[in-house]
Amino acid sequence: MPSWNDGDESSEEELVGMELEQHWANPGTTIDASFCGRAADASITCRLHLAPCMKYVAFEGKDTGRRFYGCAVPQDGIDCGVAQWVDAPLPSILQRCLVKIWEMFHEENNGRMIDHEKYKKELEKVHKELDTLGDQYSQLVEDVTKMFDWADQNNRVMSDEEFKQKQMDVDKDMEKLAISKEKESDAIGKMKEMEKLAQEHKEMKCILRSQGEIIRNTRKERDDFKEERDWLIEEKKKLEFLVGDLMKAGHGNKDKLAKIKSILDE
Repeated sequence: MPSWNDGDESSEEELVGMELEQHWANPGTTIDASFCGRAADASITCRLHLAPCMKYVAFEGKDTGRRFYGCAVPQDGIDCGVAQWVDAPLPSILQRCLVKIWEMFHEENNGRMIDHEKYKKELEKVHKELDTLGDQYSQLVEDVTKMFDWADQNNRVMSDEEFKQKQMDVDKDMEKLAISKEKESDAIGKMKEMEKLAQEHKEMKCILRSQGEIIRNTRKERDDFKEERDWLIEEKKKLEFLVGDLMKAGHGNKDKLAKIKSILDE
């Protein structure tokens, strides 16, 4: 709390001088339904335009709360200010208190503006990092796509070592994302954006793992089918030779053997 020297009071001459001080611009005002509108006394006019004044309540500095008649028709950007005070000047100690309060208000407001600028710069930094992570994520997806395309072209399945390496790369990206998230946790809205990006990384990781499993299972089934088909072809050839030998030797029912041979020829 500010302390004031009670002995340091203004004299009547100083108060009169404050009262007669020229105001060439209306101070800040506030709305008061009990004292507003045009002055009832038409003889109270502003000094420059000589127009009837309006009723105001000051809301600035040491005159906060004082009622006055002020300029109502600023012309050419000129405001001739207070024409007449309705209320007497406030006690000097109260004036100093009001000035101190306004100084504290402006200081706090200025601090908020500075904090806002810092937050704005920090938020821009976070957006740049998010853009960078987005580019890295897109590059990772592109690299994985190229890897699967190369595997398809070379008719091979990605080895476990390669798959683990890709998993490690994804985990490293996730760790970088978590570190960035921890460092920039004070920026508003950044947490949700980064958590969303982390979730997308996690989903992509699951998708890549599922795709790898599907490709391996599909190619394994294809290889098994190929082996079974080759075995059936060999068995078919053996059976054809056996039927041919039997028909030549005249064993069994030739009609039945002929039917079997026709089935094998299909």
